[in-house]
Amino acid sequence: MEQFVTKLQLLAKDSSFKDQDEMIRDRIVFGTNSQKVREKLINEKAKLTLARAIEIARNYESAKQQLQSMGKKEDSIYGI
Repeated sequence: MEQFVTKLQLLAKDSSFKDQDEMIRDRIVFGTNSQKVREKLINEKAKLTLARAIEIARNYESAKQQLQSMGKKEDSIYGI
């Protein structure tokens, strides 16, 4: 997520868009590979800011990593 946003910010600097934050926010919404993240972002509707979009995506990434970590621990404990 961090790399994706950084790349978008660099691209936005060279663009002629009036509202670069809005452009980056929209690119996060439509550029994510996760249907769950996209759904959460769209459900925010007009309240969705760039900061909120980044927060939602980061939270999803963090939760996904934690779940993967937990799955590995359970597998090793139970031998499955």
